[in-house]
Amino acid sequence: MSEYILGINGGHLESSAFLISRSEPVRVVSLRGQPMNPHAIQAEDLFHRAESIFAALQTRVAAEFSVPLQGSLHRVVASLPGVGLEEEQSESRAKLSKAFGVEVEVVDDTWSGLYAVTAAANGVCAFSGCGASVCIAPGEFRKEKKYKIDGWGPVIGDFGSGFHLVTLFFRKLGRAVDRQLQSKIFEAVLEESTKLKIFPLFADLERVQRWYDNFVEYHKNDWRAKFSTLAKPILMLADSDRNSPEAEIAREIVSKTASGLAESIEIAANRLGQQSSTMPLILQGGVCRNSRYYREQIIERSSGLFAKTLIADLGPAAGALMLASDGKVDVLDLQNAIRKHVLEGRGHGTD
Repeated sequence: MSEYILGINGGHLESSAFLISRSEPVRVVSLRGQPMNPHAIQAEDLFHRAESIFAALQTRVAAEFSVPLQGSLHRVVASLPGVGLEEEQSESRAKLSKAFGVEVEVVDDTWSGLYAVTAAANGVCAFSGCGASVCIAPGEFRKEKKYKIDGWGPVIGDFGSGFHLVTLFFRKLGRAVDRQLQSKIFEAVLEESTKLKIFPLFADLERVQRWYDNFVEYHKNDWRAKFSTLAKPILMLADSDRNSPEAEIAREIVSKTASGLAESIEIAANRLGQQSSTMPLILQGGVCRNSRYYREQIIERSSGLFAKTLIADLGPAAGALMLASDGKVDVLDLQNAIRKHVLEGRGHGTD
């Protein structure tokens, strides 16, 4: 009888999942769903969103496999933001276990982000997406604060995140308006935001406060994640070959943001001492993945601190599936199956 293994990443903007059958490990099923960030939604919402993903998976499995998912789900690992401590994991474990009908292991997304690349709990993972944090894994994942740096959420922490970047953008914009009543970078970001259909759209510089109020009201619990999507046009501008004033301002903002994550990485290296020179540094998350300029700033600051620096091509959902396989499926086969699945356009490699 087939037994299914599931790895899921809660995400900030959306959740993502990979599922395999242990009898046919090269066949991968994937899907996306509503985000399951336990710090942004109520516990009951976490349950209902997980339940919805499970129902969608049941439909997908019924169409692609001969054995139904119900009663055959062997192991589930759920990767969530900001759950590096036991009490944070236990808060979500009960709701997810109820939704999936089996005991769910909950891990921090920096853990699964590291494991996706290294297939070992050995290294440092610097994660920059909507949020940001750095984890240290000295041979195992330890549920202690000393092994997790930052990750305190977008308002009071998450140095180097997309939210941090957008906040710096608005602060820079506000001062430019105070001094000059205009801003070139505002026009550039407005143009890209319109193309990306970010809603509610900007109106003009005199009504940024009203735009912000409407934005928070419209997106409610998810407003922090949606706010972070504004990082994309700023990162694109910084990566461009333009020598314009607005591109230079974008690079200044991105560089300042990157310095926040670089500082967290340096703290991790200092905490490890000489051991850091034998460990890999893994760069995870959308900001690291999508911005060449941001990555260059991080790599320059962390040069010489670690044995090597790797940019992740598989994200936390893949890492969660690998953790869920628990050595029962060859890791390289599993990684290659996921990569093939992604390249064929049927799934998503990074989260």
